[in-house]
Amino acid sequence: MSKIWHEKKLMAFIILLLLTLSMQVLYFVSSSSGPILVITDCWVDGLPKKVEKGTGVWVYNFSDFNNTEVIHLLANMHIKYVYLSLDVRKINPKETFFDANYTSKLTDFIGKAKTHGIHVYAMTLESPLFVFEDYHENGLNLISDVIEYCRHNPDKSFFGIVIDVEPWTLEEWREGSWAERETLMSQFLKLLIKISMTLHNTDNVSLIFSACIPWWSNEQADRGNLPSGDTWEIGKYVDIVIPLVYGGIGHTVDDIVLRVSDEIIERTTVVGINAKEFASYEELLSTIQNLDSFYANNSNYLGCSIFEYQSLLELYKLKESHSVYPLIGRGLQAIDALENGVLESANLADS
Repeated sequence: MSKIWHEKKLMAFIILLLLTLSMQVLYFVSSSSGPILVITDCWVDGLPKKVEKGTGVWVYNFSDFNNTEVIHLLANMHIKYVYLSLDVRKINPKETFFDANYTSKLTDFIGKAKTHGIHVYAMTLESPLFVFEDYHENGLNLISDVIEYCRHNPDKSFFGIVIDVEPWTLEEWREGSWAERETLMSQFLKLLIKISMTLHNTDNVSLIFSACIPWWSNEQADRGNLPSGDTWEIGKYVDIVIPLVYGGIGHTVDDIVLRVSDEIIERTTVVGINAKEFASYEELLSTIQNLDSFYANNSNYLGCSIFEYQSLLELYKLKESHSVYPLIGRGLQAIDALENGVLESANLADS
């Protein structure tokens, strides 16, 4: 009886294993048929490099992650580019991130990303203090650091630079008048001009230049409150504008289109959305697919970038657990039931 029990238990385990593997295959096939990226083989010209339309993600705390694991997950989610925070949040440019260990991890990350067709942008100037002219030189030093890294690592170079200054988060902005806000925004525009000149005067290093802006800056420019927030004006100095469309303002396709239509009309645009505002991976996926479809014939629309990796990963793993792991649990329950049934039969036979 013991032999029969073990044979049945082994057979049940094999069936469970095959079922799980088949569901994994179906899962990834279904993901491939309905990925985040629905626009394929579409490129935007008129920029320093060809830029493929697709979905991106902000990645923070890069130093804490396993490169292979992160790239594998990004590839499974059909992510096409990464805004990689360089972990430099201090004003002092002497706090450089290009020590030997960091550089080694960075080159490894970019190399692995390239093998999966994922572009990596260096995200830097991640402090609103950089808007003040007294700190512009410090910010330009960080840009120069990125350029020098690319010059010394041509095969593992960044695809572009993203600056995330966000002066509208300053207390001076929140408590100031529109005239005082315009002063800050005009300093932000001056910073963009200086960075643009630095990038264009650099030999042998070509980088796409992107900047985050609030979704409402162009509206306020049209109202006369914030002339320096005009998307057309900002777009003279950056290759891509990234309006941040989140913060409790709604996240349906209609909500997003309402807030970015003017930016997309005027300039090459990536739409910034927040994963935390979506209840599920499926909802996020559907929204991005519908936006991609809505703007499929618009060359100014490059896709969405998701804030941020950890929040996206939580949604993705939740979907994954719902699609595969319950089957494993039910299979294990079946094995337990079979085992108990065999043991019960054995006990009856022995009696």
